Amino acid sequence: MKKYFLYVLVVLWLLGGGGLTLIHAQSAAADTDIELWSYMMRQSQVWYENMIKQIGMVDPGEWKQPLESAFLRLSRFSGEKGFHIQYAVLNSGEFNAAAFPGGQFVFNLGTLTILDQIIELYSGKTLNQIPAAELAVLRENLIAPIVAHELGHYYNRHAFKSMKRTWDLMEKDPDTLDLKLIKYTQANEFEADRTGYLLLQKAGYNPDSMIATLEILNAMHQDQLQGIPSSSFNIYLETHPSPHNRLAQFKAEGQDWHAWAAKLEQAISDISLGMNLAQAIQQLDQGLKQFPGNIYLLKARAVAYHKRWLATVSLKDQKLRGIIDLPAFRDDLVFASPKKSSPKEIPGDKTLYYKARDAYKKVYQDAVDPGFYSNFALLLAYSKDAKDEEESVALASQACVLQPNYATFSNLGVVYFLIGKEQDALQLFGELALDYHNEYSSLIGAADFDEQVYASLQNMRQHLEMTQMLNPEFVYSDFTPVLNYALVLYMMGDKETAAIVAVDYLNMYEASSLWAYHLASITAVPVPEAPERDYLAVNGIKIGSNLKQVLESWGKATEIAAYETGEEIWYYKDMKAKLYIYDGTVQSIELAAANSPKVEEDIGVGSAKGDIEKSFGPHKRIADRYYLYEGRQNIAVLYSNDIAVTIVLY
Repeated sequence: MKKYFLYVLVVLWLLGGGGLTLIHAQSAAADTDIELWSYMMRQSQVWYENMIKQIGMVDPGEWKQPLESAFLRLSRFSGEKGFHIQYAVLNSGEFNAAAFPGGQFVFNLGTLTILDQIIELYSGKTLNQIPAAELAVLRENLIAPIVAHELGHYYNRHAFKSMKRTWDLMEKDPDTLDLKLIKYTQANEFEADRTGYLLLQKAGYNPDSMIATLEILNAMHQDQLQGIPSSSFNIYLETHPSPHNRLAQFKAEGQDWHAWAAKLEQAISDISLGMNLAQAIQQLDQGLKQFPGNIYLLKARAVAYHKRWLATVSLKDQKLRGIIDLPAFRDDLVFASPKKSSPKEIPGDKTLYYKARDAYKKVYQDAVDPGFYSNFALLLAYSKDAKDEEESVALASQACVLQPNYATFSNLGVVYFLIGKEQDALQLFGELALDYHNEYSSLIGAADFDEQVYASLQNMRQHLEMTQMLNPEFVYSDFTPVLNYALVLYMMGDKETAAIVAVDYLNMYEASSLWAYHLASITAVPVPEAPERDYLAVNGIKIGSNLKQVLESWGKATEIAAYETGEEIWYYKDMKAKLYIYDGTVQSIELAAANSPKVEEDIGVGSAKGDIEKSFGPHKRIADRYYLYEGRQNIAVLYSNDIAVTIVLY
């Protein structure tokens, strides 16, 4: 079952281990929110302690006094109720901090190290040359906005609200859950910034230090963007708003500039996804009025027109999938710059095609950029002009020399095919597809015994699903040679081999893009159906039900067992039933007596084996004396003389 990691600025490393705590419930009916909040408080300590175990904790040393002084001062003047603050410095070199819902906080050692470097840079002195009392004040003033931001998350109960929001979305609109949660967490970040600013003001710190901290974040963000494709940073898929967007919320010097940069970030994200292209071009044109001749903006404009034209061309007429990308937007890119059975016809809207070609021609000779050469080559390959075709091969080949990867070589294959060199295209795609297929197969094999590889593949799948919600044609660049190999095989008449490759592609790589459906349609290979679960209810509760639903249907548990792993077992004495809870949702249901509630008011403890197998079919296997029935609803049954004495739904 898919798990959703919900909590703002909290990374959950959930480890195995013992450590059981029994929590005895009160007899009176409890308010649902109080029970949910109690659950969060127990989990918060688990998450905090497991993060420390996973990463390691270091002594804050001379940072202890500035950190504790900032916490004390900000919380004292917050106007909020006091609470016991726990904090740790983690042995990580990244610039980051996190707030847990129960009042635990972590700061990476890298954050403190970078702040010390800033002190040395602006003072012109080494740390040991600065008097201890003065250094402590400097450190406190620099850490205060970070502490204030994290307190903003805590005081606004963002983790708790996110959990409830997730459960609500899972019930109402599960298909767009991830994208809506990202938008929601971005809003939480803005609120934490605003709250932090006010906390600094109330506590007598300079509130503009929040803006200075965001400027530091922006500088680091710009460094991280060096050389990555736009698909690696997309504002629609980031849980945190970009530093430009956050800085644009504050009325201060540079606000308009940050707002304008944020609009450019959105335009580039739109171009990457192939959506809102007319508005993106308009934004780029406005940018070119301020920075005439800017290479990056001109390149982005050409790519935008290219994608606008492609939107007018059917996948059938596109023939193969090209990989059109451009670098992610960075400040310095703008602000620091000055088979031919019939006559070949350009498909789609020809006016847009020639606008795209003219836009490329204006800039490509000045843009020493292999990715841009590869993009232009794809466009030129659709031209009827022999010189354009010749130039498309030269540009695509040059891109492969300068930047040899699956994307540039796949685009060279597309160019070969479009200009009539089908055999060259087939050979190239065959080699690329085999190479990547071996690489990807090894990765899938490693995932069976390497948790990090498994988690990486799961994250990759989730990112693919979310991106395809925004752009149904999206396919990972590395998957594209396999897709194109199947398409070329089909178009060259080898339909049998095309179908074999299509089966591999649709079952192993992805089967949800429009390209996948196009491939399935022409090769007559069925799109694999996602495995379905039809979880059965026990007094209104199913596998996957959240705690809010549990409390509304079953009420408060008689007793709760909480483990260090984060798992909880909720005992219901009167019903002789247990719920196994993890990540705020029901993972399994155990029924242990004749008076336990029935599964769908039909099957329960006391049912005969024959009646159970009428409903669930024959058992698949036996484990620890339990008969396992696996299907849309997995169920384990312990029998005595062919009568069920324990039933577990999982």
